[in-house]
Amino acid sequence: SIQKARLYLEKHFSRITDQFELSIVTYALHLVNSPIKDFAWQRLMQSKHKNSDGVYWSNWIIPTARINWISKNPRRDWKPESNHEAHAVCATSFALLTFIHRADMEDYDRNSSSSYFSSNINTRYEIMAWLQTQRNFISAMSSTYDSLLAKKALVFYSISTGDLVQKYDIQLKLASSSSLFDTKSKFIEFLIFFINSLFNIKYYYNYNILLKLNI
Repeated sequence: SIQKARLYLEKHFSRITDQFELSIVTYALHLVNSPIKDFAWQRLMQSKHKNSDGVYWSNWIIPTARINWISKNPRRDWKPESNHEAHAVCATSFALLTFIHRADMEDYDRNSSSSYFSSNINTRYEIMAWLQTQRNFISAMSSTYDSLLAKKALVFYSISTGDLVQKYDIQLKLASSSSLFDTKSKFIEFLIFFINSLFNIKYYYNYNILLKLNI
């Protein structure tokens, strides 16, 4: 149950040393309104990194892209490759989601003490800016999971700043084949579960293996 999971995380929180574990557990503790969420928040804030790209969380130092002054305006080179960037993107994404959640809490409870509901708009912007620098030449990150998680955090950030969510219809069509139907069905079931659990998207698909996602 949620209660047992919360108690487990609270019991073992002080043993966390990994930045990804710290950020995801801190976010989870905020979602369930844990009594130690402020303590978790303080640890999260104390462990952040900051460079010219912005603010991020990682067990390692992530290199920054070199800036070239080809003209009067600076140009950023391709981001340096790192074996740890996926880990950093995931940790930073959960940290940004925690920032946004605390800002939402502030909106719901204006009368509470600012010591708990303080939301640093500048830091949120710096986190968003760092995540944007981690995009590759196709606008994704280094892997599927960190790309989708970063996109979720960036969408939530955009909403928190007042942007409206547009409606999109995405259709995925797979060629029908009786010999591969079972495999494709399992693939679609996994795709639906993964996207729906990450973005809370409504979906449906018909017998012609047509998947429609309404964002």
